Amino acid sequence: MDPLFSFPEALEKLREGRILLAFAGRKTYQVVQRNDGLYLLRSETEGLLLSLDDFTRLFSDCQFKIDAESEDEETVDPKKDEEYYSWRQ
Repeated sequence: MDPLFSFPEALEKLREGRILLAFAGRKTYQVVQRNDGLYLLRSETEGLLLSLDDFTRLFSDCQFKIDAESEDEETVDPKKDEEYYSWRQ
């Protein structure tokens, strides 16, 4: 089982660009920090976009872990995508 960590550790990992899972009561949220500094949280039924202050107020008592499943997925590189489509034209 992956280790759980606290809110301060979660902030550090989010700043590094990691994708986390936040455990808030019975809900689990996938959490990422966007380039504009806002925090995007998604669950099966809702999505939230929070400032650092709101994220801290609502999730500082939660536990977090790295979302290994999401980080293992291959992501699209926008630069390579742009190069590919410019070449095809």
